[in-house]
Amino acid sequence: MKKVILCVLALAAMFSLVEAAPFQTLGMLRTPDAYVLPHLAAELLLVGYYRDVAAPGMPAWVAADADLRDKWENSHKGFFPYGMVGVGILNRVELGVFAGDYTEEDGMVYFMNAKVKVLEETLRIPQVSIGMDNILSPSPKHRAQDLEQGDDFVTHPDRDSYEYYSPYLVGSKQFMLFGIPWMYNLGVGSNRFVGQVSRSRIINGLFTSMELSPVRDLSLLAEYDGEDFNAGIKYSFKNFGIKVAAAAIEDWAKGNEGNGY
Repeated sequence: MKKVILCVLALAAMFSLVEAAPFQTLGMLRTPDAYVLPHLAAELLLVGYYRDVAAPGMPAWVAADADLRDKWENSHKGFFPYGMVGVGILNRVELGVFAGDYTEEDGMVYFMNAKVKVLEETLRIPQVSIGMDNILSPSPKHRAQDLEQGDDFVTHPDRDSYEYYSPYLVGSKQFMLFGIPWMYNLGVGSNRFVGQVSRSRIINGLFTSMELSPVRDLSLLAEYDGEDFNAGIKYSFKNFGIKVAAAAIEDWAKGNEGNGY
């Protein structure tokens, strides 16, 4: 199994005539929500991503060659920055551009995201949106596990996260419970939202996330992204926010034994 620890320090600045543009428009951590930015509002997301992947996460043909194994481990361990910019259109559409996670082996990752609000949230019904992630992603195939020696991204530890043209449908609802504000998201998607091993495919393509705010401006985040469990903390101040999170937290309970993805 791969062992990926994500330490995110995300600084998001929103510039808009609307003072209270929602911070969580680009989603929770690795999953989308149904909310879109207000018309002409913009969001800038800067992320410091620390990745440390255990040896079983690499392809077998890389593990069998000592030189390739050392090169793989050195090029995919450490700090990898990236950024994302999103903009809202007509209070119904959100477009985003992603770039970063550069590695010597695979170069720069880049793609676009698009989300369209289908149903607006009311007191009784959730907000519903459809979207497409990883538009024009350089990852060459829908299923990362189908990549073969010589393909781009075949040795990238997060190759499954960059599977191109990943559609989804998601619903989001905000509510109060025990005097605490909550937000719950539930969705289904394809490609990057589908797990790479049999146990992940039991609930094939389903993802869910939850946010609660026990203290003003401080939120706790938890999600299942279709493959991994992720958790984090968010602090908001006016139009700025900071998130610190970890991905694939279930791997902390595992050793380094495993067979690829």
